[in-house]
Amino acid sequence: MMNLTKRVSTLDLCTTMKELGMPQGGSSWAWVKTGMEAWCLALRSETVAAERWIDAPTVAELGEMLPAGISDGDIYYWLTCGKGAHGWYCQYGIDSYDGTDPLHQAGASNEADARAKMLVYLLEKGLMTP
Repeated sequence: MMNLTKRVSTLDLCTTMKELGMPQGGSSWAWVKTGMEAWCLALRSETVAAERWIDAPTVAELGEMLPAGISDGDIYYWLTCGKGAHGWYCQYGIDSYDGTDPLHQAGASNEADARAKMLVYLLEKGLMTP
């Protein structure tokens, strides 16, 4: 069975997504503050005060959030996610094999973090809105 921490984004990435305006309350999992500094993953519950949790979207939920394609004004780029020799990646690239570099590529040791890093990039660059 896959470890839950590989199916959701890290607390740091989830915090960044929240700070960038991603709506909260739509994910089934959350990072929950259990004490002064302690955070743990738990099924999101309406009984926990909202300021004590941060959505922890799953790989599937992150995939639904990412647009299939984006434009930088001149060129349209398509989303590709996969696993390569050095781990997981998400990138927006041109649908061709002409050697053109992708607009951006995000990599991580697990798929959830690669997708979350791409989402953060799109939000920071204004290529999508929350």
